[in-house]
Amino acid sequence: MAENMCEETSLGVVGVHVIISGVMWLLLWVIPWWRGLRTVRVLLAVAATVVLVLLPVRMFNWS
Repeated sequence: MAENMCEETSLGVVGVHVIISGVMWLLLWVIPWWRGLRTVRVLLAVAATVVLVLLPVRMFNWS
């Protein structure tokens, strides 16, 4: 096990992003396909994609 906890921290960040995105995609299956909810479904899909895209951004070392 590394002294600096780098692997554990990385896996934690990846896990949080995957879980949040997965829950959002599951919500897409729960929300019915009514015309009035189309905007909600599209926004939820975009938000879930943004969560996954932000993962590499958070993993990048900016220092």
